[in-house]
Amino acid sequence: MRHGSASMIAALLVLPCWAAPLAAQSAGRPPEHTAAGSEAPAQARVAAAVVALAAGDFAGARAQLDAARAVGSLDAHGWLVEAVTRLYEGRAGAAAAAYRRALAARPSLAGTRYAVLVGQAIFRATGDAAALAAFPGADAAFYAAAGAAPLFMTRVAADSVALPLTACWPGSPYRCIDLVVGGRVYRVLLDTGNSPGWTVHDSTLAAVLTVVDGGAQRAWTGSAGAVRSHRFLMEKVDFGGFSLRHVPGVFFAKPTLPYFDANLNPFEVRDRVVTLDYGRGLFIVRSKARFDRWLRAQPRAAWTRVPVAGYEWPFVPATVDGRPATALIETGAEALALSRAYAERTGIPLTAVTQLFRGREFRLHRAGLRAAIGTLSLPGDSAQVPASQVVDPLTGFAWDLMVGPGVLDPGFALSFDPFDRVAVLERR
Repeated sequence: MRHGSASMIAALLVLPCWAAPLAAQSAGRPPEHTAAGSEAPAQARVAAAVVALAAGDFAGARAQLDAARAVGSLDAHGWLVEAVTRLYEGRAGAAAAAYRRALAARPSLAGTRYAVLVGQAIFRATGDAAALAAFPGADAAFYAAAGAAPLFMTRVAADSVALPLTACWPGSPYRCIDLVVGGRVYRVLLDTGNSPGWTVHDSTLAAVLTVVDGGAQRAWTGSAGAVRSHRFLMEKVDFGGFSLRHVPGVFFAKPTLPYFDANLNPFEVRDRVVTLDYGRGLFIVRSKARFDRWLRAQPRAAWTRVPVAGYEWPFVPATVDGRPATALIETGAEALALSRAYAERTGIPLTAVTQLFRGREFRLHRAGLRAAIGTLSLPGDSAQVPASQVVDPLTGFAWDLMVGPGVLDPGFALSFDPFDRVAVLERR
């Protein structure tokens, strides 16, 4: 997917004659709801939902789709947009049902690249290897060999399991947990920006744990761009008290040194509440009941709860200098970053700077700002403004603000509750 939302709107084929004026009127933000009693066609509401998704307003997309169903029935494209929206709401089962209704309404959609991307994302979220094996391409045989067991399932030995969360190497902003295999300790980065969910960069670890070889492919990493990689399935990844079962993932060699041995996206854990406690240096995996009891015991002024959207990457509402923004929480990044598009749209001044990263000089910009998530202000008074950024492949949305561990460490604990679909940020 190219940068920007236009390709997503075109890919969905949702009435460009409606989407274009709506996009222009919204100036990058979702269109205003029409007055009560409006008889706007359902297709126009669907187009408005597409614009809302491209702007990162997932609640706005839901409102428009609900309005569309109130004034008429959804067509195939409407059900496809419904499927994408349900996926970002964390309702993968409902997303799968909407996706199937889209294909039933128009079977020819099944052959489009975008519908395939949506379907693969949905069934990866549901852990349905059989459904993934039905898609054409090289991955079909891999998922067929994976068997019928649900993918990426968690197992915990107790109601609450806590693992040490420490710097991946001295002076690193990244935080890792340990994985012990065959008497050797491997360092595993906790990275909410990891799209595959589980990647391995140590060849010995990959060789020991792989049970199904999915063959060569290409992967993309922020530090090295496109790299040669290998798809795999691991039956069990055991961190001690907390393990993952039937885990698909990707191997690529360490692109630079120092580098972590593996990379796990904790946002992929969907049946436990996970906490990255930067203040106490702990990664905690808890039941919903245990987490709720813990949260009730904390001082109310010390924490904030915000809705979280996304199926791979966690997006939360935030503010930048008091203006609404959508933030990506990216624990595999470094500190705070602001999108150039958001800076230009809101008139935030930029200052050109040169930054040294891994021995190389990069020319970029910085912006002075104050950011907050919910009721808690984030530390720091400026953010990096990168020249480009990764665009969400299903919606065309590129984050407004990116929050990395350099902002959260050491003063915060960050939790993802997949049951209530919220992120909880606590100031230590």
